[in-house]
Amino acid sequence: RATVKSREQKEYDRLSELYIKIPANKRALVDGLLWQAARLRVSLDDLYEDLKKNGNTEMFKQANDGVEFPRERPESKIFATRDKSYLAIIKKLDELLPVQEVKGGFSKLDD
Repeated sequence: RATVKSREQKEYDRLSELYIKIPANKRALVDGLLWQAARLRVSLDDLYEDLKKNGNTEMFKQANDGVEFPRERPESKIFATRDKSYLAIIKKLDELLPVQEVKGGFSKLDD
């Protein structure tokens, strides 16, 4: 399996291609967002695999009463938080695209 760093680089390269038409004067801002989105995407993929394997909840027993109950795993909370961050970054990147680029493949539906 590829290293985290190489997976992040691959995702950064993929995103860079998608957002190649962002105006040059905004490119420096975009570069940081692309790296952050790439890191988040790789992290989300890893967390997703963990959640598929281990589930969103785990049984928890309090020491004082010994009663077991299901509780949300920390990985599930981290996934939700990072997913929101990733979506916010992608939304911001889409807002920076020139207007004609945003239409994408759905423009045919409007015709």
